[in-house]
Amino acid sequence: MKIENNNLIIDETLSDENVEELIIALKQKEIQIVKIDNDEVSSGIVQALWCSGKKIETESLFLSKFFENVKVVS
Repeated sequence: MKIENNNLIIDETLSDENVEELIIALKQKEIQIVKIDNDEVSSGIVQALWCSGKKIETESLFLSKFFENVKVVS
């Protein structure tokens, strides 16, 4: 996981053990887009991404369907 400009890039496998680290990164105001380059992410990571309100970009057909069809309502 790395930050480039206003993008958080997930380029490694993330498990539920990485959720806290991800949430800290997502809370940074300058992060506007999350790019998922590695689709091996746990359900806890997916949930944290959904709840973040950030724009999610992924080339994974499996993950893209989740982020396109599930909306968080506050």
